[in-house]
Amino acid sequence: MSTAPLDVAIAVVVNGDRVLLAKRCAHRDHANLWEFPGGKVEVDETPRDAVIRECAEEIAINIQNPLPWLSIPHHYPNRFVHLHVFYITQFSGEAKGHEGQIIRWVPIEELPSYDRLQANDIIVTELCTR
Repeated sequence: MSTAPLDVAIAVVVNGDRVLLAKRCAHRDHANLWEFPGGKVEVDETPRDAVIRECAEEIAINIQNPLPWLSIPHHYPNRFVHLHVFYITQFSGEAKGHEGQIIRWVPIEELPSYDRLQANDIIVTELCTR
């Protein structure tokens, strides 16, 4: 396992009492688990820039004013990730899965019932206790 963390920008897109989730495609690691949209921070890119880019590329929305919210280090068996989590309530466009993934607006109180990436557990707990 690499010791350097993989920086990942995560978008917690909230619309009223619902939050946007994406289901990982069958051909990816951790297939068929639900996650918050986002992706790897590229070289010479800030996490803020990455979350804006990933939302446009993956789910076809343009986000405004992404607020830094949580910083989560997480060790998977084969990878160490550092999640840079942004809380987003302002966006334009209609969310759709541009990479073949299923997306869904989920009532926040139902989040604990979704099978999700382990690194997202802290985000779900924080959302449900707000």
